[in-house]
Amino acid sequence: MSGRAEAPLSRILANPHRRQTAADRRHRDRWRRLRRPARAIRRQRRGQAARRRQCETGQELLLRPRFHALARPGRAACRRDQLPHQCRRGLRYRDAGPGYRRQAVLYRLRHSEERGRLPPLDLGGGDNQHCAGLRPVRPHHGLRQNQHAAGRRRLPNGARQGNDHDRPHRMALERRPSRLQKADAMKLASLETGIVLLPNDEPLAGFSENPNAKNPIVWLKLRTDNGIEGLGVTYFGGALTRTLRHAVDELGALVIGEDPLRVEAVAAKLRAAAVSAGPAGIFLMAMSAIDVALWDIKGKALGLPLWKLLGGGRDRIATYASGALRRGLKLEEAVTAAGRLREKGYRQTKMQLGLPGPTSPAREVEQARLIREAVGPDMDLMCDINQRWRPEQAVDIGRRVEDAGVGLFWLEDVTTHDDYPGLARVAAALSTPVAGGEYLYGITPFRHMLEARSVDIVMIDQVRSGGITSWLKIAGMAEAFNIPVVSHGVPEIHVHLVGAVPNGLTVEYMPRLFPLWRAVPQPKDGMLEMPTASGLGLEFDGASIEKYRA
Repeated sequence: MSGRAEAPLSRILANPHRRQTAADRRHRDRWRRLRRPARAIRRQRRGQAARRRQCETGQELLLRPRFHALARPGRAACRRDQLPHQCRRGLRYRDAGPGYRRQAVLYRLRHSEERGRLPPLDLGGGDNQHCAGLRPVRPHHGLRQNQHAAGRRRLPNGARQGNDHDRPHRMALERRPSRLQKADAMKLASLETGIVLLPNDEPLAGFSENPNAKNPIVWLKLRTDNGIEGLGVTYFGGALTRTLRHAVDELGALVIGEDPLRVEAVAAKLRAAAVSAGPAGIFLMAMSAIDVALWDIKGKALGLPLWKLLGGGRDRIATYASGALRRGLKLEEAVTAAGRLREKGYRQTKMQLGLPGPTSPAREVEQARLIREAVGPDMDLMCDINQRWRPEQAVDIGRRVEDAGVGLFWLEDVTTHDDYPGLARVAAALSTPVAGGEYLYGITPFRHMLEARSVDIVMIDQVRSGGITSWLKIAGMAEAFNIPVVSHGVPEIHVHLVGAVPNGLTVEYMPRLFPLWRAVPQPKDGMLEMPTASGLGLEFDGASIEKYRA
């Protein structure tokens, strides 16, 4: 340092024609900085913060000299990890992330495409559209490597950069799309449907009410352009099962080309196309198969089982044996079947009353009492009426069953499903909880049922409700009323739904569709473990489809 003292400001101002020394200039610059207005300081800081945010999101190159000083202290990346223009200047930057490098390369490629030196390159993910209106703040600092630096600097992979100035830095092209980015680009490409007539077997206790009957099922495979296949089923078509399949085909054709992850958008398109054909009946049952297949695709694309994708409320859920104690069985057959269920370790089971033929309240109560003795006092026993009683009958027989000490877990569908005041009257008269809802189509009827306080337990059928999307909305509505939900049929799908929601109570274990699948969830000690495979975790059995094809 020079021993000469710096001239004071008054001396400089007194003789402006005097030749200024380096010390004078340093003193003047310090004075200017001190007197800089606060407005200019705030403007500079806002600009620095804005450029920092742009760099973090990959919207602007880090090329402003004023920003270099801010970036140097980071000392985050070594020079091998920097872009060529950074290496040439010998600057150190904070790691701006792949978005910054990607923006730089895209600008470089667009600049070269305009001159016809490079073919168009699509890096995916929509970045070309995202960056279309952006440009580097100093275009002349593009991704060009100095000829002298080419021999000195090495790229991260060890290769040397040649004299091709239009060649993008290789490091910026190493980014690969993630699993979610690949899923975002999916489109529905094709579908396949069919009908199977499954046997009416009863594998839980071995007594079938009608062994010669058939259960018609419409199955669906919905495929994406990258090979993911979603599965769906629908039924309740009866004599109109072929019509139901045709509805699935027609609605499925409308979703080809759509994004399978946008489930709500697909549902809105189908409802708009159906016009006044909905909101219930064949249309809703057909849409439910498509909705289930879309959720299956979504889970497989993200590598998650459906119950985790929906929230993952628990890893196991209670289940009850259903379909083994039907009203069409002889009394001795029903009592024997009840004993077999207890021996198999079931903790919950369901019987049916509303007996066929000439019946009486005494006969109904006697059958309930004998089945209770067969299953024992510790098993939860439900009872399904299937809308066979009038409200006054339900109150009368329900009270007699309570007085006999049967101790029902719930009494289900005691009267007509849309007689909300009648259901509410029964629920208020009995201490036994009243369940209902399996016969309701869509979402709105559940609102009416809940507002009337018609039931104590909401039962949701994913086919009649319109699929998984609607099922979840109904469960959320029931939760707002502090009411638990249970499922109706198809435990291989409902295990995901009841297990995911916080107010899920138990899963109906009815093996009606089991021959259709290669493997299904199996109960253990009255509980179902949540599946671990992605999506629904189900796979159609090709041999069974051929065997039972209609």
